[in-house]
Amino acid sequence: MMAISGLSTLFTWSSIALVHIRFRHALKYQGRTTDELAYTSQTGLFGSYLALILCILILIAQFWIALFPIGKSPNPTDFFQAYLTAPVWIFLYIFWVMYKRDFRPWIPLKDLDIDEGRREVSPDLVQQEIEEEKAYLRTKPFYYRIMKFLC
Repeated sequence: MMAISGLSTLFTWSSIALVHIRFRHALKYQGRTTDELAYTSQTGLFGSYLALILCILILIAQFWIALFPIGKSPNPTDFFQAYLTAPVWIFLYIFWVMYKRDFRPWIPLKDLDIDEGRREVSPDLVQQEIEEEKAYLRTKPFYYRIMKFLC
């Protein structure tokens, strides 16, 4: 159970990072900017790329350790106990693809709907609030701005 919960967390975070990367590329492709968003990531695309790379590296390392356990000889039982999440995730993905009958690995950036489910908020009002917050932060000391950035 520990392996399932640990690996599922890595799959979840890598999916979140990948979705953020695709969303930001779709925004850029469709000629829009992050100025119209009510919230933007503090680390931007760099943070998502870093998170995705780190998650993939951890998944690879976990795969290697599951395949060749330290101090033991390789066997299928230990592998599936340590890496059960991957076959489950692959099975669920294949099931979803068959259910939807959509065999494209990616939706093209021009076809991504980035407005569905969005709150009806005026972009001008959001921009005004962001500018007010930036002006407020400029009046605060340096250590406060660092703390606000990190938290």
